Amino acid sequence: MQVLGDTSIYVLNNGNIYEGVIRLQDKTIINYKISFTNNVQCKFYTLNKDKISLLKKILNKITYCINCGVCEVECPNNAINVLPYISIDETKCKHCYSCLDFNSYGCTVAKSLNLPKGDTKIEK
Repeated sequence: MQVLGDTSIYVLNNGNIYEGVIRLQDKTIINYKISFTNNVQCKFYTLNKDKISLLKKILNKITYCINCGVCEVECPNNAINVLPYISIDETKCKHCYSCLDFNSYGCTVAKSLNLPKGDTKIEK
């Protein structure tokens, strides 16, 4: 989440449901709900669809990261290191989102695992 700026996260654990608020550096407030039942469902409640898109890309990175290093290469400020674990140097990160915006999924592995549904066109 450091890519979005300074965040404070409040979490309420209610059994298999986690609810909370993310407050971003630009004063955006995002309410979220994650439920763990047969599958994981994550919902973000906000009026700003751009922020939801960025959060989805971050979740793809978290979920599918294999430390390939693509986001490290895409960062113009050399703020990301992927080995031995992913870390972001907050003094170098300018929140430009280059590490997220290089493809529509924010992660090369997540994009490669996407299966088209009902359409034969594959996104470039």
